[in-house]
Amino acid sequence: QLWLWLGGGYKELNRHHRLEKTGPHTLLITPQHQRAAEYIENVSLIFDEKTLQPLQVEIREQGGDSTRISFISLTVNAELPEKLFADCTRDE
Repeated sequence: QLWLWLGGGYKELNRHHRLEKTGPHTLLITPQHQRAAEYIENVSLIFDEKTLQPLQVEIREQGGDSTRISFISLTVNAELPEKLFADCTRDE
């Protein structure tokens, strides 16, 4: 679900959620599907003004709890070693 919220596929996202711009760089996503709305009140995305990359995601649950994910020191398209993607064996 987080990938859908951050991935930029807003046409698809708009089919099951209400999208609302609540600040200059903030998008509020409210689920309209009953199953999701039972658990999630809304999701707030804050984007960087220049790069348009997400800076913060806050997920508010119906019971009042919330989870905040902040992205700091972002590097876009960084080179990563191939070993990072190698399958781990049980011996490692």
